[in-house]
Amino acid sequence: MKYRAEIDGLRALAVLPVILFHAGFELFSGGFVGVDVFFVISGYLITTIIITEMAEDRFSVINFYKRRARRILPALFFVMAVCLPFAWLLLVPNELKDFGQSIVSVSIFSSNILFWTEAGYFDAAAELKPLLHTWSLAVEEQYYLLFPIFLMLTWRLGVKWIIFLLSIVFFSSLGLAEWASNQITQPKIISAAYFLLPTRGWELLVGVFVAFYLKSNTFFNSKMFNQMMSLIGIVMILYSVIVFDKNTPFPSLYTLVPVIGTALLILCSVQKTLVYNFLTLKPIVGLGLISYSAYLWHQPLFAFMRSSVLGDLSEFILISLCAVSIMLAWFSYRFIETPFRDRSVTPSNIMVTSLIGGTIVFTSLGLLFHFGDGFDSRLNYGENIITIEKSPKRDDCHTVETPCEFFEGTPKFATFGDSHVVEISYALAEHMQPYGYSVQQNSYTSCRPNIRKEELYCFDWTAKAIDRIINDKGIEVVLVSYSLAAVKPEKLEIFLEDLRVIIKKFSENEKKVYFLSQPPLLDHSIQKQIFLRKSNDILGPTRIQWMQTNNSVYSFLKSLPKDVVVLDIANVFCDDNRCYGNDNNGYYYYDDNHISLYGARKIVEYFSTNFTD
Repeated sequence: MKYRAEIDGLRALAVLPVILFHAGFELFSGGFVGVDVFFVISGYLITTIIITEMAEDRFSVINFYKRRARRILPALFFVMAVCLPFAWLLLVPNELKDFGQSIVSVSIFSSNILFWTEAGYFDAAAELKPLLHTWSLAVEEQYYLLFPIFLMLTWRLGVKWIIFLLSIVFFSSLGLAEWASNQITQPKIISAAYFLLPTRGWELLVGVFVAFYLKSNTFFNSKMFNQMMSLIGIVMILYSVIVFDKNTPFPSLYTLVPVIGTALLILCSVQKTLVYNFLTLKPIVGLGLISYSAYLWHQPLFAFMRSSVLGDLSEFILISLCAVSIMLAWFSYRFIETPFRDRSVTPSNIMVTSLIGGTIVFTSLGLLFHFGDGFDSRLNYGENIITIEKSPKRDDCHTVETPCEFFEGTPKFATFGDSHVVEISYALAEHMQPYGYSVQQNSYTSCRPNIRKEELYCFDWTAKAIDRIINDKGIEVVLVSYSLAAVKPEKLEIFLEDLRVIIKKFSENEKKVYFLSQPPLLDHSIQKQIFLRKSNDILGPTRIQWMQTNNSVYSFLKSLPKDVVVLDIANVFCDDNRCYGNDNNGYYYYDDNHISLYGARKIVEYFSTNFTD
């Protein structure tokens, strides 16, 4: 295959936006589309290599896999090896356990499946995962495993039949992606669309189609056409980088913009075009050559730095990390990638032995981190470790159709809300047990106040839970609690209005209503704060900061009828100036926003007269 310098230039155009997106620069809000550019390039290059060798009757699937292994695994394993000591020093036990799972999944080409099961790509927790970006490598590796076999099985049918069959796969994959990425009520489906091959395969196939076209045809002869189409292509990519953001359904029909833009560049950025001249500039080509290593390095740098600093990173630090990722990329390209790709330097037997050994070592270490629960002994909780605990009934009684009732006695109290009501339910039940009353827990994961929008998440559960509580004459008191601090302003107004209606329904049916506010959010999980803290106090936001952050929620609470009792957790966890994550006897949280059972007991104790009078 003839070397095309502009393809390396295109790689540079792909990797820079990804790095700057993960750094958090708003101008590059759509920088994640760089991955889509890589997918098209991979589809084009791999297909060109395979069909050229098959046409010459010299294709070997074993040799193909060896070349891919030489290209991908040495640099990947090197980066993973460097990550290990930093993971040990900077990640708290649950994070180290997750890291162990990720290095196992990376080693067996399935990290995209792991990250799909854990969280969405744009979730806040995702930026702390050092190997999150390897999901795209897993997609490509799965493609590499399947696509050559497909071509070997269908080659005798001829190109037309191959294109026909691939077209069916293309439209099926694109259709599935468009459907799945718009399932706003099903976050797991949206996450699957982002991470998995069936909804990403069509992007690779665009590169495949370009390769088949150029195999049978020359580049377009019209200089004007190439000039115009290549300019359109680069504009489409840049438009996606700047205009798209995490709220853009992805992958979907929107993804056609950067994908088609990339295809146009491969087809039309030929010599004497402006785009070709730009993409073949030496610095651009040089960055393209090290783009794979740059892609590998940037995410661990950002993740570990964010893990080591309790607070946001400054722009200076972020820019510095971008520069460091480029320098490390040059190093690993020069001393890892290049030697392993050169058979004269690294013979096949040494290469195979090294990669098999690396796979075994990383898989073993990952399993050790996982089954060792992240080596919890590394974290010095002091004497209060037992206070970082969830409700013992969280797994059994949260997000269920039939609510739990604690303990013996008549259910006089009911709790109602999202995951933030779970621990308070159990603590309240403990408090009311001596009085002979039980507590009915009604909670559903990530469920916002929702009574009008039938297409929204957990609408049915909300309606059923409200009716159940209203129709239970034994229930006299309803404790309502929702997490609303992180809700976007345009949605918060709708949720608050629905919450007003819910509270009104309870009040009109002779239920005494308490509203429990959300605890102040910590910058990092309680475990992280303990791991990195420099004093005994776990510091949250200042009280003024918290009030300002929740200004809309507090204004809403002040507008509620006087018979609705507002219980403000800030009165328990904060003094006049600062909010805290602990006191001398225990920790108020089990992560960065959910109260621990200890914290819930403190709240119930503080407001005890409200419940027993």
